[in-house]
Amino acid sequence: MPKNDAPVIQNIQSPKKNVPVSEDRVSDIDRWLRELDHTALPDWDKLPDIGLYMDQVLTLMDRQLSFYKRSDDDKILTKAMINNYTKDGVLPRPVDKKYTPDHLALISLVCALKPVVSISDLGTLTDAALQGSSEEELYELYLRIQDEAFIDVRRQVLAELEPLKNASDAGGVLAMDRRRLMADIALRLSLEARVRVMMAQKLIDSIGK
Repeated sequence: MPKNDAPVIQNIQSPKKNVPVSEDRVSDIDRWLRELDHTALPDWDKLPDIGLYMDQVLTLMDRQLSFYKRSDDDKILTKAMINNYTKDGVLPRPVDKKYTPDHLALISLVCALKPVVSISDLGTLTDAALQGSSEEELYELYLRIQDEAFIDVRRQVLAELEPLKNASDAGGVLAMDRRRLMADIALRLSLEARVRVMMAQKLIDSIGK
């Protein structure tokens, strides 16, 4: 190759770039969003108070927190996770190898927050939140905040998805445009989540200090 020839730069595109999104796919997401009101966790007085062994806790949490799963194969909680949370001081040790409602409340909160908050930050956050409050009060606060977030975000995303449900032959959105518009929604949600996490981390740093 002559020295003056510039290297050829190829634009490598993902094979998924031209995959259209069908109206049925949008309808599936729409239906999933509308069913999110069935993900309510039990109130404090509905938590088992007889003391559960590890295997019982795993079964209970897998059922109650299944709405967090991205796929059926996801593991919300494992024995190793619980042991690590206990070693790190995020969870108190079980009483005679049994887990009380206090444990179950904190485990639910940890499972909700672990994708966005480090275990170290979780320890700082729960320790500070429990100063002057009980596990019951913290659990009820968690349920209320999560329910409000579900309602607000679901309403917003459902409104944005509504125009994408129209078939293209009826003057609606084309399949390729539908894919891009759904990506815009996901991108906005992701960036908003990143900014919120950044601000939460700053507050946790101040609490820790």
